[in-house]
Parts: sequence; C-alpha cells; structure tokens
Amino acid sequence: MLCSHGSVNTNSNNPLKQSQRMADRYSKNKKVGEGTYAVVYLGTQLSTNRSIAIKEIKTENFKDGLDMSAIREMKYLQELKHENIIELVDVFSDDNNNLNLVLEFLPSDLQHIIKDNTLTFKLPDGFKAGQPAYFS
Repeated sequence: MLCSHGSVNTNSNNPLKQSQRMADRYSKNKKVGEGTYAVVYLGTQLSTNRSIAIKEIKTENFKDGLDMSAIREMKYLQELKHENIIELVDVFSDDNNNLNLVLEFLPSDLQHIIKDNTLTFKLPDGFKAGQPAYFS
C-alpha cells in the first residue's frame, strides 16, 4: 500500500483494513470528471470537513500496474509545494488496487478559465508582451 509520502505501507497487508481506514478519513460524494485513465470525485476530508478532489487512477489498463505519467504526477506533486500548484493531500490504494490521489479541491479547471471570455488577464507591472518572464 502507498502512503501519503510515497513509500510502501507495511503496517497492513489487508486491503480491506486499508480501505476501511480511508473510508473513515474521506468520502467520495460526486463524480466531477472522467478521462481515459482516471475518474475525479468531489469528496470531503472527514476530520476537517474540507472539500477535496479524489483522483482515482485505474490500474487495470496497464500490464505493469501503473502508467508512468501517473507515477510522475504523484512524485512531482509530492515534491512541489507552491501556492500556484495544486496540493497533494494524501495517496492511497483502494480495494481494486487503483491509485487514489487526494488533492485540494479547485472549483474550476484551467481549460474553463482560459475559455471564459468574461475574464481579463493582465501582465504584472514591469512585464511587456513578448518579453521573457523569470520567476523566483
């Protein structure tokens, strides 16, 4: 079993116990999106009543268990902590050995924001269009 820090959880070899513990910590309330390899649910972190997203990455489609892009996504989100990068709250496997990423819930996605004609994007002071931007 994977723990939130990405290592193998050796405390329990029983998937049912692992699943019950996750059910005590998170609830999946509503499906909000689906792609080829994953389903995203709106959920709740029960201890804090915080809205979260649970990205359930299906493992059945891969002969070696997981798609490398899913492993990279998990690893990068574990390492990158910044206000403009979605927070990875936890990681767990379920009864079907699917990888579940518990993420902060964002009410919209980048594609929706880009397509929203009512939003106006403005460069910060000192930046000009076409000028390379450097961030610290």
